[in-house]
Amino acid sequence: MTPYATYAQFTEVYSLAGIPQTAVESYWLVHATARVNELLGRCFTVPFSSNNLTARDLCIQLAAYHIRLRTLRAEDSDELGKAIFKRIDGLKAQDPMALDDGTLLYASGLGTAAPWSNTMDRKPAFDLREPEY
Repeated sequence: MTPYATYAQFTEVYSLAGIPQTAVESYWLVHATARVNELLGRCFTVPFSSNNLTARDLCIQLAAYHIRLRTLRAEDSDELGKAIFKRIDGLKAQDPMALDDGTLLYASGLGTAAPWSNTMDRKPAFDLREPEY
């Protein structure tokens, strides 16, 4: 999976001493990209395009958040975590995502419809009750 952000974009926002570039590129940004897709996939079509500024920003923030959670003082990341998840809730509630050309994307739905099947109303073939004659 191609991350929504690069190491250079990550370091423009956050500076985390002791975390090698390869770890950020090959694990933390990839993990954060998967988490963005996971959190917003019910409302938006994923994966997002490379010009989606909101997805990129969320990827960077989630990577930093998850790195901070692994430190000895995980409570240091509480404020960042609350801000991220408040923003994600806003996106689900029709706050727009921004593309680099100024286009705004709105959630297409909450994905709460029950799955449909052409056999969903059939009775099971095997039943533990006494047969009806």
